[in-house]
Amino acid sequence: LATKFKTEEPNLVFVKIDATANDAPKNYEVQGFPTIYFAPVGKKEHPIKYEGDRKLDDLTEFMKKHAVVSFQGKTEL
Repeated sequence: LATKFKTEEPNLVFVKIDATANDAPKNYEVQGFPTIYFAPVGKKEHPIKYEGDRKLDDLTEFMKKHAVVSFQGKTEL
């Protein structure tokens, strides 16, 4: 996913945290692995938990739906 968006959406930042070795931020509840959250610009205190399929198209649609800046005005990826 990060590789796909590296050039297409340079404003997106992907972060990987090992919650078995590090404490997750308080707003990011981790009950299983992997746990995926999306934190739109200006709303990092209110992350959106992703609970859909782990398919690239599904993850892309989720991010497009919740993005504040990225993807605006784009009709196709």
